[in-house]
Amino acid sequence: MPAQRLVLTLIGILVVASPSALTLWVATPSADDIQQRVLDSTQAHGVVLLGEDEVPPILAQAVVAIEDERFYEHHGIDTIGLGRAFLYDATHACFCQGGSTITEQLVKDVYLGGSNEGYNKSISRSAT
Repeated sequence: MPAQRLVLTLIGILVVASPSALTLWVATPSADDIQQRVLDSTQAHGVVLLGEDEVPPILAQAVVAIEDERFYEHHGIDTIGLGRAFLYDATHACFCQGGSTITEQLVKDVYLGGSNEGYNKSISRSAT
């Protein structure tokens, strides 16, 4: 009986989550033009875009250490960081911690118009 309840629960979750997953799959923009989008964004904000060889290695290491310590271990989504942030926020009843990676921050900046706190934030992004 408990196994049957578990199977029915999983099927229910699948039925509820499938339309959202399908919508995200279809609506997600292609990343083929990411380089051009980054260039357009930096030019629009008057930012100088440095080449890979122009960034001092110590600066790149510092950014990774501060912003996304597992950058080289995940593929864009840090489940450990998200879990840590969720547990902290749930136990402190706030949206205090973030679990976004450098990749996710780039996506917010390029596809969603910015990731600054309070900047261009909609209700659907209020918890990010």
